[in-house]
Amino acid sequence: MPQHPAINVLTATCPSRTSLARIANKWTVMDQDGVDLLRVEGDRIAEVWLFSSDPAEEDGFWGAA
Repeated sequence: MPQHPAINVLTATCPSRTSLARIANKWTVMDQDGVDLLRVEGDRIAEVWLFSSDPAEEDGFWGAA
């Protein structure tokens, strides 16, 4: 019978609170709740997805892509 490596993948969600401020010719503040989704493989975080309670506020904080 062929041997297969063990698959060790964990997906976890956790509530988060983000409070940030930056200076770009003026103070800009962002303070909101969200949810972080992490995919863990072995002992490392492989991927992270961040879901903000107010995406428009976050887009305004970080600026145009």
